[in-house]
Amino acid sequence: MMDTMRDHRPASTPGILLGMGIAIFSLVLSALVSAAGPAVPLPSMVIPKTSTPPTIDGIMAPGEWDRAVAATAFVRVGEGSLAHVQSIVWMTYDDTNFYVCIKNLRGQRQTLITKTGRRPDDSNIVFDFSNEIWFTPPVTPAATYQTLFNSYPGVFDTKLIPSLGYNALAWSARWQIAASETKDYWMVEAKAPIKSFGVERIAMMKYGISEIGQFYAGDMRFLGQFV
Repeated sequence: MMDTMRDHRPASTPGILLGMGIAIFSLVLSALVSAAGPAVPLPSMVIPKTSTPPTIDGIMAPGEWDRAVAATAFVRVGEGSLAHVQSIVWMTYDDTNFYVCIKNLRGQRQTLITKTGRRPDDSNIVFDFSNEIWFTPPVTPAATYQTLFNSYPGVFDTKLIPSLGYNALAWSARWQIAASETKDYWMVEAKAPIKSFGVERIAMMKYGISEIGQFYAGDMRFLGQFV
């Protein structure tokens, strides 16, 4: 489910979400901007697979993201009203990685990127202009993976299991990121290994398994399907 986007990919373009058909992720990409206008409904979208992954260099080369889904119409988190200043996001994946490119337009008051957060897991990124991504695979217990990028480029990521009160700041998605700036926008390109979000969870999504504990129960008939 997409919190902040409207799908601009043609309806005839085939695609599956992370190649697993049943995998639905929650994704929030938040822009720290002023907002106005009535609340808008939250859309859903499908992420297509790419056979030619983009180069992560912070520069959107012609044709590089043509097989990605593109979306905009960001809303203010918690309110649902459209933001004055918009961003555009492109997303795709292959058998190994998830890829994202985010182009952030500058408003009249967002002309300078401070680059406050400069270290891995530097919480100062929260106070900088940044893009935020949340992955929540549909499994039990529910786990959420949070990542923030800024234009340094810096990254802050953490894993949360709310039902257990678990917050792992040491968790890393092993993002590779690059950024660039112009007078009109700043841009981030990034990729992360799909397995960073849990090897067991990838199998759970692919095979429709709802309980992660089945992997550790010692049932060889169950485990044999993955050999």
